[in-house]
Amino acid sequence: MSMARNFSIGSILCILISSIISTSIPYWVIGNDDFRFHEGLWEMCIDDPDMRECVSFSDMDRIIHDHVPKFVLATRGLMISSIILHAMCLLLAIRFGCVQHISIRSAIVCIVLLIVGCILLLTAMIVYGVNSSNSLVTRGAAFYLPLVSTSLAILSAYSIVRAKRALEENRNGYIAVQ
Repeated sequence: MSMARNFSIGSILCILISSIISTSIPYWVIGNDDFRFHEGLWEMCIDDPDMRECVSFSDMDRIIHDHVPKFVLATRGLMISSIILHAMCLLLAIRFGCVQHISIRSAIVCIVLLIVGCILLLTAMIVYGVNSSNSLVTRGAAFYLPLVSTSLAILSAYSIVRAKRALEENRNGYIAVQ
């Protein structure tokens, strides 16, 4: 297996891990000043010295009807869709890396999945960032993790392009330089 294929598989795995972490932890927004809290896509946690408690949005929705903002639901959907696309891409990249006589179409599909997943991640950040902007809050680490995933997706797509070219050159009788 070439170094480009190994790098692409490793980076897609890192994309999946960072996207799952970003989607699951409640540190998209962190409250400042008097009211200390942190909020994610699934729950909100209060960090007051008198009271430390996390409440999921589904529990809040039962208590207060329609509490979950629509932009949070949209961000959830975009992040989960991106995770699914990147998981499919990982399966294709593993197949592409393990089998020498794989079709070039598999590599192209994997590149398209990476790019679409990357666009979904950036769109999720924009949707959440625009709708949750407030001078009393700062963005947390979970908000910025999709940038890491996006950067890795671009590098991984480039690695797959290199591996695809090497495979095409080998099929055409050329010697691939790695």
